[in-house]
Amino acid sequence: MDVWLTKCHKTSKCSYCEKPITNGDYMVIGKLWRDREGHKIRFPQKLHFHVDCWVEKGKKYIDNKPYIEKRGRRKLIISDENRESRLRIMRKRAAVVQRINTEVRKSNPNIDKMIHLGELLHQYKEDIENFGGAPKGW
Repeated sequence: MDVWLTKCHKTSKCSYCEKPITNGDYMVIGKLWRDREGHKIRFPQKLHFHVDCWVEKGKKYIDNKPYIEKRGRRKLIISDENRESRLRIMRKRAAVVQRINTEVRKSNPNIDKMIHLGELLHQYKEDIENFGGAPKGW
C-alpha cells in the first residue's frame, strides 16, 4: 500500500470513521492495488483518512497484534551454572568433531583413535541430557 499525507482539495469520506474530510484539512491517503478475479487487470483503490483516524487505526492494529520476536533461537530456561556446564560440554564435543575431521582427511586414518573419538561423542551426548538435552544439530 502506498501512503502519503496531503491537504484535502475535494471533500471526501473517511474510510475509518465515515465522517467527511473537509476542504483544507490534512488527510492521509492510502492506495491499494487490487487484482480483478479471472483477469490480469489491476486497479487502484484509494482510501482517505483523517490524520487522527489513521493514527488511531495504527494503534488499534498494534494493540491487537503484538510483536513477537522471531529472530534467533529460543533460550533454554536453565540456571547460569547449568548453562556454563552445558557450554563446556558443547565445546568439548566441537573439539572432538574437529579431531575426527582431521583424522578422516589423513591418507591413513587411525581406526582405534576414530573409535575412541566416537565413544567420546556418545558420552558427551549422554552428559548433555542433564543440562537441557542435545541440540538439534547433534
